[in-house]
Amino acid sequence: MSQSPSNEDRQASQSDSDNKHLVLLDTDIGDDIDDALALALALRSPEIELQGVTTVFGDTRLRARLAQHLLRVFGRDDIPVAAGISTPLQVRHRASGVPQAAILDPCELYNTSPYSGPELIVQKALAYPRRLTLVCIGPFTNVRTALLIAPLFSMPITLLVMMGGSNVIHDTESYGHT
Repeated sequence: MSQSPSNEDRQASQSDSDNKHLVLLDTDIGDDIDDALALALALRSPEIELQGVTTVFGDTRLRARLAQHLLRVFGRDDIPVAAGISTPLQVRHRASGVPQAAILDPCELYNTSPYSGPELIVQKALAYPRRLTLVCIGPFTNVRTALLIAPLFSMPITLLVMMGGSNVIHDTESYGHT
């Protein structure tokens, strides 16, 4: 016979949830292994409660399928994944074609969020005011678009964590050459 949780158990569970960092991961997963490892780390970190994953840059739908595959491997189909904006604000290089997606079974079905990446970011920020941490490990196109959709959405975000990538400057004056 199963017992329903006591008030103490529910309060302990709520307290554990209150101590966790609520995180939304915005990623260009699929090119290099670092984004897949970041997703795995977030899923296995007891101090993080992943609220969603948004994909950005290039084939964002394929990237979303890859993220959903990894979530499925970790038994976390409950975490929403939304395909975001494919074209970055400043095109520095072409998208790679998501080579890590080669592991996907073409017959496997994936259900992405009905929201776009920027819409999911706004929805989660508003759902968890002053508790959501936005971790951006790809181009910032989804974040910029979210700001255009809802200019005040950033107000309830607790923390914005960004990983910078390469930055190539093609202006010779920037190098001090004449």
